[in-house]
Amino acid sequence: MATYQIYELSARAVMSYAAEKDGVYIFALNRSATEHCKVPGAKHEQDSCAMFHQLMYQLHGEGWQERSDEKVTALSDVLFYMDFAGIFDRRGTGKTQQARREKARDMFRPEGITLDFGGGPCRYVAFERSASMSRQSRLSFIRAELYEPMRQRIMLNMELGRCQLSKLYAYNGLMFSSGTRVDGIRIDK
Repeated sequence: MATYQIYELSARAVMSYAAEKDGVYIFALNRSATEHCKVPGAKHEQDSCAMFHQLMYQLHGEGWQERSDEKVTALSDVLFYMDFAGIFDRRGTGKTQQARREKARDMFRPEGITLDFGGGPCRYVAFERSASMSRQSRLSFIRAELYEPMRQRIMLNMELGRCQLSKLYAYNGLMFSSGTRVDGIRIDK
């Protein structure tokens, strides 16, 4: 099974680079600052999953095929995980904790955050998370221009009206579950 290089960043570290403008925190990190925000000691890799497979299809076309035992770096500047541990702690009522919550709030704005993983600055927006990621206070961020195409892929181009959001989020989060892909069995026939 292939593994993918997916970076994990510390929300606290990213927040330390925030600049306030008109009451809103802006996040625009250069390459060096982005590098300093990577969680030290994190594996920065994950086994293949449906989300990565769909991202690779989006980037390289439907003819793309994963090779087993390969370390794929093509998503290193496309998707990353942000560790929000301790940020949304309701017991923290001090000024520091309040400032962190305000900065975190502004990370979720439609403008997102700008980071440079080495290929130049790119805008990233909050994306999906699995149940395990939620328990660990982690959330994925994706390059802004891939957000809508990937949402369409996840939703199979379906337009949903009213639905139970918790079930939808749980379904979407399953896309991050590791698994083995079995091609060519023609189960639909």
